[in-house]
Amino acid sequence: YNSASNDFTLIVTEPGQEVSEDIQNPIDTFPRKSKFAGDYLTDKKNFISFRDSRKPSEVLFFTHFEKDKGGCKGELKGTARFVSPKMAQYKENGNPCTLEFTFSTSSVAMKEVEGCGSYRDIKCFFDGTYPKKKKKEIKPKSTKTKNKK
Repeated sequence: YNSASNDFTLIVTEPGQEVSEDIQNPIDTFPRKSKFAGDYLTDKKNFISFRDSRKPSEVLFFTHFEKDKGGCKGELKGTARFVSPKMAQYKENGNPCTLEFTFSTSSVAMKEVEGCGSYRDIKCFFDGTYPKKKKKEIKPKSTKTKNKK
């Protein structure tokens, strides 16, 4: 405490534990029952997650990417509206940022159409193709019982 200025002075900023570099997906626990809902990724730091929206004509998304060995990063969360059966578009009123998501059976292509610079570093863009992560199948427990005689 510095009594001359009547405030506290920060001396050490070192955390007591190792800092986690994992990306927290804010929509990870949301439902994913619609056709295109799921996770599309190239690795744990380059992905797009889509989840069900309240309206069938929309999909919630969260994307994070790191290019050039982490030198260029981008992240955005929002709601995309389907403009055709396999294409959804993110565009909000008063925001110049526009993204297009084009779905295929096994991947999604993301393209920055207009002005998303406030959500990413200046040297990279929201673009790329991300393969869909396969769902983990839960095997039902065996219902066979052994007959004892």
